[in-house]
Amino acid sequence: MAIHSDNNEQQAAEAQQAAPAPSFNPSGATQTAYAPAPAQARQAPWTFGGPRLTGPIAYSQGSDALARLREKLADQFKDTKNTGLDVAILALDNQQIDGIYYSSVVLCMRTVDSKVNGVAFYTMMLTGTRDAPASKTETILGQTTEIKVVPGEAFDDVYVQRVTRVVAEAYPGVQLYNVGGTTVPADFNTEDPQAIHRLVYNASAAVFSELRARQPDFQDISVAMARNDTSLQVNITFGRETIDNSVSEPMRSDVDVAFVTAAVGSNQNESLNNQTRRSDKFGKVVGFIDSVWSPVQPQMSAWGGYQDPMMAMQATQKYAARMVITHMESTQVSTLSAHLLLLLSVLPVGIGNTWYHAFYNQHRFNEKKNAHDLTDVGALNYEANLPSAKLPTGNTNGVGNMIDTRAKDFTPEVFGAYMRRLFRDGMMFALDVPLCGPQTWYLDVFRAAAKGNPEAQQAIIGAANALTNGAFQSVFDQTNGYKSIFADNGSVVHLGYYEGEDGRKRDIRDIDHLAVLNVFGDTDISVVRKWSDSFLLDSRPIHQRLADRWSIIQAVTKSRAVLTGTAERLTFSDHFLQSLNRAAGSAGLASCTGVAGKGDIVDESRDSFPQPVARTTSPHNTDFESHLTGVCMRLIFYFPVCSTIPDPW
Repeated sequence: MAIHSDNNEQQAAEAQQAAPAPSFNPSGATQTAYAPAPAQARQAPWTFGGPRLTGPIAYSQGSDALARLREKLADQFKDTKNTGLDVAILALDNQQIDGIYYSSVVLCMRTVDSKVNGVAFYTMMLTGTRDAPASKTETILGQTTEIKVVPGEAFDDVYVQRVTRVVAEAYPGVQLYNVGGTTVPADFNTEDPQAIHRLVYNASAAVFSELRARQPDFQDISVAMARNDTSLQVNITFGRETIDNSVSEPMRSDVDVAFVTAAVGSNQNESLNNQTRRSDKFGKVVGFIDSVWSPVQPQMSAWGGYQDPMMAMQATQKYAARMVITHMESTQVSTLSAHLLLLLSVLPVGIGNTWYHAFYNQHRFNEKKNAHDLTDVGALNYEANLPSAKLPTGNTNGVGNMIDTRAKDFTPEVFGAYMRRLFRDGMMFALDVPLCGPQTWYLDVFRAAAKGNPEAQQAIIGAANALTNGAFQSVFDQTNGYKSIFADNGSVVHLGYYEGEDGRKRDIRDIDHLAVLNVFGDTDISVVRKWSDSFLLDSRPIHQRLADRWSIIQAVTKSRAVLTGTAERLTFSDHFLQSLNRAAGSAGLASCTGVAGKGDIVDESRDSFPQPVARTTSPHNTDFESHLTGVCMRLIFYFPVCSTIPDPW
């Protein structure tokens, strides 16, 4: 669900009465005549602000790209005549329409048997049809600051108004529903069938979901309705992968959570036959674990020392773990309730030390000599500067030594002890909501809610109630505004890609706190602190912090980073996650029996291993159990708890 503009429907109504615009029919054909005008109708002499008089062939090749993409999209809908849907694809050429920076292809859809219910439309803005926007420079607090301008900023209220007017011309007198839009990068390959399919699938899901939700008989997803006929399975995989979104841009996927539904009594190991109802993927969530600078301040004894050994260990805990969701998609139903259920499916990642697997042995993904391994947790000790038997207070300069995580004696037991000395208990969960990206149409409601939009906040609460059969409202206290749902009102992050050592495009969100430590920890720790401050130091203007962060990203990637957009990183509150989890449990969230494990060695085949009960989901709370604890979780193995803390460093 997207919250676009409070006056969205008003804009559509005004568009019906707006001044005449270039006429488009529902098939998308532009009504253009090139015959000379009669003498009595000739206009004043041409001016620099007037129309182009160079003939029907556009100067820019962007018009050709627009035509190709529209044709490819139209091909995907050739077989929809008997689906009960009326589909049209409109083309908005920035060479022909004043007031739009980029050309766009607009997917319009309505139901054949209930046309009066309106038309939903989704905009795909082609960034290759215009030069990339230039950066701006401003003097902020006496400092000259470069402000990056991303293509998604062009999709503003003015642009939406132009698109709405064109759609209104194609569908006069019909209610219009703007479902939002996405940028399509200049290098998008229109000759790639898979790329085209992903783009069309996302756009059609956007408009169809809007139409379906407005049907009088629509019923949203509820865990109470599913408990009798299905079981739910959560399959968690750790690695260092990259997946493509629907416009072929890379997304970081260190953690992959697949949410699967299966008929009660079904067996995944059954042979394939036409009588067996097998498991079906409901959706997936991918992301990564970020190390957030957040030192614990333990209580000291009256005589100035640490009375409890655990208290001494807490004194070394400099980080909080936060799972950042880079992508979330439901493959069966694209409602807000469905995405809240997917959010629930991620909570088992925070159970015990399950999330440690996102870091253990990650160097196996980068064996190139003399190359920085951006995922090596040994670099965390640069900041942590852990005390040892030889150095009870750590290095005197405050900067610790790199821990050799490839050493033979760096066993899983040692690794587990090392991580517990560095990280607070628990885990935070955050969601990246892109500005005008493929996921914006169904995730933008979270951004709007975090910014204080009461309509968006109530939409989330209503969806949570629908999911839990009304149980959510009895446990959730919303008196604290947006902070009831989020721990903050968001932080802007860069989106884009860089070229990896293997020549493949990778998500620039690979560049996180740990990556910066691996590159600069032993040479210039101030760069690492500047990186942390760019997120945490709210007293500094956001554009200065973003400029600092971008300069570090370019330094880490050796100036190979390409900026394509921005996103709001929203961290959910403990209160919201716990309320949603408890409500889902009371509504009867189904689960299946855990799978038998394999022992205490790392299983490279990524087979199944059951995890113990969760106790924490955030650094602020230690009283949590996921109602998905008993779900079949395909994991690797559980790091053993040490009775004594090894001291190899």
